[in-house]
Amino acid sequence: MDGEALLNLFYTDSELCRVGDDKEELCHALWTQIISRGVVKDSCCLVLLSNQATYFIKSGSGEYPEVSHLTHPSLDGIQEGPSKQCFSLSAGSETICCLTRNPKLTDLFLFRLTLILQSDFPDKKFYNEEEESIYDQFSETQMDSYVRPFDSADISHFLLLQGQTGVVDEIYLVIWHSSDGAKPMTMVASQGTTNLIGENYVYRQGDVSCQFAIEQVLKSPIVTNDSGLRLSLSEGDASVDIEFFNEDVKSKFVSCFF
Repeated sequence: MDGEALLNLFYTDSELCRVGDDKEELCHALWTQIISRGVVKDSCCLVLLSNQATYFIKSGSGEYPEVSHLTHPSLDGIQEGPSKQCFSLSAGSETICCLTRNPKLTDLFLFRLTLILQSDFPDKKFYNEEEESIYDQFSETQMDSYVRPFDSADISHFLLLQGQTGVVDEIYLVIWHSSDGAKPMTMVASQGTTNLIGENYVYRQGDVSCQFAIEQVLKSPIVTNDSGLRLSLSEGDASVDIEFFNEDVKSKFVSCFF
C-alpha cells in the first residue's frame, strides 16, 4: 500500500468507519502484529493513529476488512512492554497489545500518541505515577533495534530446558520465509548452532506474556545462497531462508559465524 492508497483508505473509504469529526487527521501508520484480550493468536494489522482515535485494520473473512478502534477520550491505560518490544492501549475492559518487536517503532508510535494526548487531554493521567514517565524515555535508543533486546538469560534458560547448552552469542530478529509464508522469528546464534525460535504471545493474568518454541535447529550450517538481505542456510537435508532487516547486521552475523 503506497501513500496515496493509505490516504484514500483513511479519508474516503467508508469501510473504515471513522469516529472523529471533520477535523480528524491521520498522524501515523504502523504495520504490526496485535493481540487482544481473549484472543489466542496474534495477527497482522494496520494501525492508523489519528488526532482523535487509533484504528486497527485486519483482513476480514470476506472482501471487507475487519476494523476496530479506541477513541482517545476512552483511553485509560498505556503500557510499554519489556525492552520496548510491544505496547498496550486500554479502554475499559478492552486492551489491545501491538507487538512491534522493535524499540524504535514502539518509541515513535508512543511519542506521537503522547504528543496528541498531551495537547488534547493535558489533565488526564494515562500512566501509573509510580512508574517512570513515558516522556522521560524518549532519549536516543541505546540498543540496536535489529538485534533482539530480549534478556539473553531468559533465552539461555529456555534453551537449557530444551536440552541444549544454553550458550547465546547473538540474538537477532529475522523474517523466516517458508512454504507457510513469511513470519518473524528470533534467531539465536552461537558457535556451531543456529536456532530459529517462534514466538506466541498470550494474555495471562492481565499481562501479555511470550511463549517460545524452537522451530528449527541447524548445527554447523553452511551458506547456500546470499542475496540482498536474504540468506539461505543448510545442514544436510534441512535448510532455512531468512531475511534480515539491516545489511550491517546481516554482515555482522556472516562475519561472526561463517
